[in-house]
Amino acid sequence: MPNKQRIEQSLKTRLADDATILKDFGTLLGFFTVASGVVSPAAALFAAGVVKAAGASISAGSKILGKLGAPQAVVPPSSIPEYERFGALFYVLCQRSFLEALAEPDALAALKQVPNRRLDEVEVGALRERLGNAVAKIDESEIRYHYGVDPWEGPQPLLEALGGWLHVAIAAYVPSYMCQNISNEVVKRARVNVRLSLSRKEPPFEWMREYLTLSIQEMTLDEIRALSVSHSEMVRSLMATMNGWTDWLDPTLARQNHWKKYKERLALLLDQKDSMYDEHFGVRKVFVPPRGSYHRASQSPDQPDEVDDLARLLGALVSRRVRNDDLIFVCGGPGSGKSTLCRFIASQLSLLPDLHPVFLKLRRCQEGEELATFLQDSLVREGVITSLADLQDVPNLVLVLDGFDELVMASKTKLRHVFSALLEDLSSGPLKSARVIISGRDTLFPLGKGLPRDSHVVNVLPFGPEQVTLWGEKWRLQHPDGPGGTFHPEALQGRASSAVADLLAWPLTLHLVARLHTESLLDVRDTNVSNVEKSYLYRGILHQTARRQREQARGDGRLAPEVMRSFLRGVAWFMYERGVDSLEVGDVLPLVGEILGRSDEGALNELAEVAVVNCPEIQKGEETGFEFVHKSFAEFLVAETIAADVEGVIHRVPGLTGGDEWRRELPAAVTTMFSRLSPRMLTAEVQDMLEPMVGVFYPFSAGTKVEDRVPKKVRVDGLARVVERLSELYVSFAARAVVGEFTGIRLAPSLSVREAEANYGAGLVLVAAAASRQLQSLDSSVRLDLEPYDGALFQWLFALHCGGVHVDETLGMRLYSGTSVGAETVAASRGSLGGPLQIGLLSMVSGMGQPLPESLDQLERRVLDVVTRLTLVARSLEGPSGGADRREKSSRRPDFGNVAHFCGHAAGRVADALQEFYGQLDAAGLTMRREAGEMFSHQFQENLESLGDGFESGHSDTQELLRSYCGAGPDELLEERIPLARRSLPQGRPRRNVRKKKSRK
Repeated sequence: MPNKQRIEQSLKTRLADDATILKDFGTLLGFFTVASGVVSPAAALFAAGVVKAAGASISAGSKILGKLGAPQAVVPPSSIPEYERFGALFYVLCQRSFLEALAEPDALAALKQVPNRRLDEVEVGALRERLGNAVAKIDESEIRYHYGVDPWEGPQPLLEALGGWLHVAIAAYVPSYMCQNISNEVVKRARVNVRLSLSRKEPPFEWMREYLTLSIQEMTLDEIRALSVSHSEMVRSLMATMNGWTDWLDPTLARQNHWKKYKERLALLLDQKDSMYDEHFGVRKVFVPPRGSYHRASQSPDQPDEVDDLARLLGALVSRRVRNDDLIFVCGGPGSGKSTLCRFIASQLSLLPDLHPVFLKLRRCQEGEELATFLQDSLVREGVITSLADLQDVPNLVLVLDGFDELVMASKTKLRHVFSALLEDLSSGPLKSARVIISGRDTLFPLGKGLPRDSHVVNVLPFGPEQVTLWGEKWRLQHPDGPGGTFHPEALQGRASSAVADLLAWPLTLHLVARLHTESLLDVRDTNVSNVEKSYLYRGILHQTARRQREQARGDGRLAPEVMRSFLRGVAWFMYERGVDSLEVGDVLPLVGEILGRSDEGALNELAEVAVVNCPEIQKGEETGFEFVHKSFAEFLVAETIAADVEGVIHRVPGLTGGDEWRRELPAAVTTMFSRLSPRMLTAEVQDMLEPMVGVFYPFSAGTKVEDRVPKKVRVDGLARVVERLSELYVSFAARAVVGEFTGIRLAPSLSVREAEANYGAGLVLVAAAASRQLQSLDSSVRLDLEPYDGALFQWLFALHCGGVHVDETLGMRLYSGTSVGAETVAASRGSLGGPLQIGLLSMVSGMGQPLPESLDQLERRVLDVVTRLTLVARSLEGPSGGADRREKSSRRPDFGNVAHFCGHAAGRVADALQEFYGQLDAAGLTMRREAGEMFSHQFQENLESLGDGFESGHSDTQELLRSYCGAGPDELLEERIPLARRSLPQGRPRRNVRKKKSRK
């Protein structure tokens, strides 16, 4: 976002020959420096000087708006990019709007009504110094704007800095409560001025409104929200946003015929039947535009701005409004509609004659293949280029890359390498004329944290009630007869549990619910339908497929349902193990050989063309062997594979000496689980699918309808056996730390022994902890103990660290929640353990409690120490009769500046203590505790500054200030805290203590 330095530098670089604009810009932004220089001992004189300086700056701002915003701009369009032109105009508008509000007759009227108190030379000098600091903050403050979102709906850093300057400027003349009222009113008027300006029918403001893709005059925000759920209006919005905001198209561009044919295919993306699971229509028939939020990756706010019209936003981002060397990320959870949104964008952009969109599925990028090579090979096959360098000459090129999380073994490190390579190609490589939209799951980069700086991040949000209702209407139109015509998801949403409501809020699972209802496997009208988990939906879908296969399992190449399920699990596991989402023909041949007893390519083609056609979860890829329609099907099948092995490991048989014993001995059990858990860290998505079936796999698989649930007693028994058995495997892992010696399993070439062991060790606890949490929800007392013997927990943690497994907050919740430890571990955790441990995350482990109470107590003692010191000084300066009487009796005026200086030292000491404490919280992973502490710190600093300002301005009512700060007056505080003060503040040596504190820091 622009600030003064960036805009000033841009104008100096782009408009070096236009001295007039540079002079006007200097006059406008020089207001605060000029106004800071007119500080006067008298309030009325200062107010008059501010208004006079504002008049000249307002005039200069109007001149800039007229020159840069005219239809036939004095500045040639080629001399300054559109986004820099907008930044300058919008910044000038914000500054001018604030100055107009400041110059209004009644804005500073209060300064003329205050008692005739004049500042002395020392106070005037101090005020000028504080104003200089406030001006520096203004220069650094940015203007915040988002496309399609009113930039004044939320806080604006620039306005906050301007209001801060005004607050500092008048604080010496009027009481603090009046300062806040005056500055708030001026800022409020400035906001109104900006909105009024943007709604005017004048060239500069119309151009800025068009740049922001706002419709302030055309419709209200409620109308925009209503239109956002219409597919046709989303198309209209995208087309209108792109109109006039693309680069000039060279009519001599080669290969136009190939581009034309390619764009014709892209236009049909939403009509392809493979975009919907086993339907006779494409996704266009039921497409409902999702909601979204937007922010820049460098900002990473906790609450990004919600966008009602994603088409308008994405249209702006792929136009000339923005720099082309910034990536555009579309993020969201599984089944949130990211891929469909990418298809929509590519499909609609293909209808514009001067645009060249490209749509690619990143899942088809092969292992070890660079993204640039994959891009080049894909477009060479389409005939639109002969080499990647040809893309430099293609205007208005928009690359839509779907599924960055589906790249081979996607991890933060590897993905950052991919993003860095893309940015390099965008800035100075063959893609320097392109815009890039890249989508993927937000698991690795929540809220865009960790994505390249300044990237545009669009997060897809869940459906609201209106969107769910509209989706149901469109589904019923496609199924006029049968159960599909009675699908009303909004009725279920109103009475469903939170789990079911979450399923209805995402396009993929909403579609699965609709599919099951249409096939009579789930009746949304049934009042007993509640608390449905995702795995039960996928079980119903696969059961439906199996039933159809059973009817068609005749003839060559047709597989019986159980054989097809085995084949699907084999394909899904092979993909999961290698971290890919599609398989080449050669990779599938071994699976075909195992199933059909043949391993030639003819057998594969026979299986693909006949058997797989009857299994809509999987499809024959365009350039690859097989890929699943959606990644969630593969994740469900992987969960089935793991659950089946867990079932084998926890199976008991009658023992020879009486009683039951494990069917598999420990080495065999380790080998089985190691083969499933070591290839990669168990993903959160697979674990989500696995939890309802772990320990009860066969009863779970026997169900047909969604409401066929495993009985509670069966679940409790199975989950208890999971915890018991995996606890034994956990002990063997923690005690030996090396399991590869007796597993006899060949690891993948890219996987080290330590990495495999860490994945296995983490996987054991992930599955066992999940079972432990479920048991607690079923009122069972069985709990996974992470400390079965002294030191087991830390042996296990260090083994994970040796294998490169970083336990962050998300993984810590999955690992620790629902587990317990012994008393010895609790005692040890309160000391300094060192090593790669985030002890704060262990607070989720039963028995650990809060691991940092001593640090919290220490913080409280330090705060009370500072409060007591401050109170003692205030008390000693005022004397028993208060500050006002002391001034009357003494000919010597108290040095209030030194008292304020002491307050500043006190505030600094508090800041040091809190900074040290926050460092401990960060190292411990206690982010939530830190947020609460920061709020406390902010309030504490404000109160100290208020007390210091009171002394500096000669405020005599210190009793009231102290009472408002700490809830008690000096006498009460001294009575309670004098012993502490005498211990912590030796007489005659306060300065030495301050210096000692600084040296320790």
